[in-house]
Amino acid sequence: MSRSFQHLLLAQCVIAGAAVAQCPNSWTGNLSLPVPAGVLEFAEWDPDGAGPLPAQLVAACQPLPGSAPIVIAFNDLTGTWQPVGALGYAHATVVEPRPTGELVAAAFDPTSGPTAHRVAQWDGTTWSPLGGVFNQQVVCAAILPNGDVVVGGDFWNIGTTPIANVARWDGVAWHAMGSGLGQYCDELLVMPNGDLIAAGLFGVSRWDGVAWNSLSGSVIGWGLSLAHDAAGQLYAGSKYNRVRRWDGSSWTALGGPVFASGYAFVEDLVVLPNGDLLAAEGNQNGSPLSVQVARWNGLAWSPVAIADGPVMALAVRRSRGVNFDVVAGGRMSMVAGVPVTRIAQWVTSCPPSITTSPSGCPAGGPVLAVEPAWAGGTWIAHASGLPQPGFGVSVTGLTAAATSLGALLPQAAPGCTLLVTPDVTELLTVSNGEASTTWTLPNTPILAGATFRHQVVAIAGGASITSVVATAAATLTVGVF
Repeated sequence: MSRSFQHLLLAQCVIAGAAVAQCPNSWTGNLSLPVPAGVLEFAEWDPDGAGPLPAQLVAACQPLPGSAPIVIAFNDLTGTWQPVGALGYAHATVVEPRPTGELVAAAFDPTSGPTAHRVAQWDGTTWSPLGGVFNQQVVCAAILPNGDVVVGGDFWNIGTTPIANVARWDGVAWHAMGSGLGQYCDELLVMPNGDLIAAGLFGVSRWDGVAWNSLSGSVIGWGLSLAHDAAGQLYAGSKYNRVRRWDGSSWTALGGPVFASGYAFVEDLVVLPNGDLLAAEGNQNGSPLSVQVARWNGLAWSPVAIADGPVMALAVRRSRGVNFDVVAGGRMSMVAGVPVTRIAQWVTSCPPSITTSPSGCPAGGPVLAVEPAWAGGTWIAHASGLPQPGFGVSVTGLTAAATSLGALLPQAAPGCTLLVTPDVTELLTVSNGEASTTWTLPNTPILAGATFRHQVVAIAGGASITSVVATAAATLTVGVF
């Protein structure tokens, strides 16, 4: 059965069993800060890496003098913001997690003179500076696939070493990246394929490992924000109220102006679970109630919130598991008519959900991990602990089943059960005991609340079958944002 036909069949099956639902989104102040402060950036941080602790939302802040710490994390268990150590500076401009659990932050203190600008790392106990002092601000950071830290800003010296606007930390020292970017760098982004992209006064450029290469000249103008979607497409927002998409050779404008104000900045971009874009307007121009958060649905921009102050940062928060939401941070006290303290939360009334059956068979056998299913999103299921040599069978259906695998294949382990109706099946190649299934769901609200089930059966053996085992089954309810 062809892959495209499988996708179509699954979509038709799910739609046929779905009830049309209304899924309004709403703004809340549930994540507001305990004290007024400006929020410049968010990050999702898992403090113990692959350990048992859940990921946390972290914010880089500019508190009032003498008030809250400048790097704070939201604890979902207690529902409170908590300081991440004491960095010892007045403002944080950047916060970025490393895959090994450390947290990197850029900070400055306008009263500190020659020691004003530093990059530091939190190891779970202490903040330690990375290298020397930057002579000007660091405003963005990214972590390369090898763990190196890259920062950008408007600096041209680190200590006594000339390094212009962008620098790489290899764990020992800061290094120049080619001849630098030459102009102010506002944003850095690592793409799914590992490419490093920079945006700033120079437009948008890509690092090829040796030099920076401009992407189609200066079409973007002053680039302020970058984002990528699940398919690896690059988006860039500019100081000139526009968002463009890069197709690998040229830029395409997404509609006309994003915001009502002709002088608006597209300060930040984030991709929603269904693939839509959300943009933040960071320049208020002194006009109250003029700053917006806007949404691109593939055809046009539409406002989703008016705020009374600049919106500087957006993030899709995954720290609550499958109940994703969006957070907007900046210098706002009112968003969409809701009182907030610098952070507003945007939630859907139709989130996805995941439940699993008891463990697979035999006990301690293969494990199934699934992503939440969103209308318009890419859903991924990953099975591990599969036997080799052999192959897997991905089974997806609309209803539950209880069919003995032993009745189908006598080599099945005792007690193994097919828990899903085999409406769609797919052969999976097993590599290092692992295999994955990926579906792209249609972007339609009719999928809200639709439910489907998934399980992986593994057949071991070469010329003949030696054993049959199975993962647990997952039941997924589709969410709509």
